[in-house]
Amino acid sequence: MFLLVDVDRMFEKMQTVRVVYHLGDGVGGLKAGADVKLGDQPVGNVTAIEDVMEDGRVTAKRVVFSIPERYMIHQN
Repeated sequence: MFLLVDVDRMFEKMQTVRVVYHLGDGVGGLKAGADVKLGDQPVGNVTAIEDVMEDGRVTAKRVVFSIPERYMIHQN
């Protein structure tokens, strides 16, 4: 039996990032489990997509993803 995995990635510390996209930003088709890419290389995965409610209606989507801690995330 062969197991093909990136062993270094298995033990790498990860960070959870949450980004809010307004419906007009166009996140249609995005699903939990989708790759998060940096420079066209997969570095993490979408773990959840949550509705952001305002006045009883969905106004945005909160995308939660996991990427290695070595990548610095800056607001805006």
